[in-house]
Amino acid sequence: MTEGHVARFVLKEHFGFLRSGEVPKVFFHVRDFNKLSPKEPGPIVGEPVRFFWANTQPKRDPKAALVLRVNPPVLSTGNVYSFDPKNGWGFILRAGERVFFHREDFRLPWLPVVGTGVSFWESPGSAKPRAVQVECLR
Repeated sequence: MTEGHVARFVLKEHFGFLRSGEVPKVFFHVRDFNKLSPKEPGPIVGEPVRFFWANTQPKRDPKAALVLRVNPPVLSTGNVYSFDPKNGWGFILRAGERVFFHREDFRLPWLPVVGTGVSFWESPGSAKPRAVQVECLR
């Protein structure tokens, strides 16, 4: 078993890449990702994982056969503090702390409005807090 972290995850396409030591790009599919609980979200960029290697064909990216989540993710809520539609990023205010988000981190396509309540999972791999899989509270 190898340790690494989720380097990229494309929610709409259901695949992503892990990074481990000297191997910068290990492909995985969401069906190979095991959560600790069924209520948890799919892979979160930055989170630590353990994985098994799959046999891959020559000249193709290495592939993970089974990806295991290491720590349970944390679900948070807050309000959109700011959003720059030109650059596609903004901040959520959670308990007095600003948490960065990008439009690629939305679960569904929507344009954030300042003051809107949102729920999100915090990416554990960032030096500063980053919201991922952001959803508008209804």
